[in-house]
Amino acid sequence: MWGKILGALFGMALFKWPGLLLGLMIGHWFDRSLRSSFESAGGFGALKRDHDDAEGLFMYSTFAVMGHLAKADGVVTTAHIDKATTFMQQLGLDSAQQQEAQRAFREGKAADFPLQQQLAQLKQKYRWRPDLLQMFLEIQISVAYVDARLSAVEANLLQQVASALSISDTRLQYLLGRFEAEARFANRPPNQKQKVLQ
Repeated sequence: MWGKILGALFGMALFKWPGLLLGLMIGHWFDRSLRSSFESAGGFGALKRDHDDAEGLFMYSTFAVMGHLAKADGVVTTAHIDKATTFMQQLGLDSAQQQEAQRAFREGKAADFPLQQQLAQLKQKYRWRPDLLQMFLEIQISVAYVDARLSAVEANLLQQVASALSISDTRLQYLLGRFEAEARFANRPPNQKQKVLQ
């Protein structure tokens, strides 16, 4: 429909009434070919599918990179597994989704996990949502600080994640500082926490 309208308007602007008819004909042809392309791509169902694919990519990337970070120092600790499990519960994942998350976590632990490729896909899909990309980074930082310290290997991996997602080093350092302060506070003896809160 828009092809006919725009074709008619442009045609009339350029060639008066004969242009109107010519523009209608070209617009009609354009509408037909566009509709055919849209339908062959899956129509409106494809738009929903693309949204579902984006959510699936975000979830897979989250747990796979979690697994990669957890294995960065060589051993996946119980704290790492507890963190991933807690995150699944917070997201309200059903049993099938939890199995998918666990699979992603296992795949992320592999030495040949394609970290940069996975992050590039995530960045491409969410390039217009810097808030979600930062949230993704924060999730990974929280995994790195699960043992209340950040190793050099983990710091290097987080820099790779931030860089791949076009998050500045300044922003990364701010987030690391925030999580480090929270980790220190969480690991203080109870009486020291009370003094800080008073």
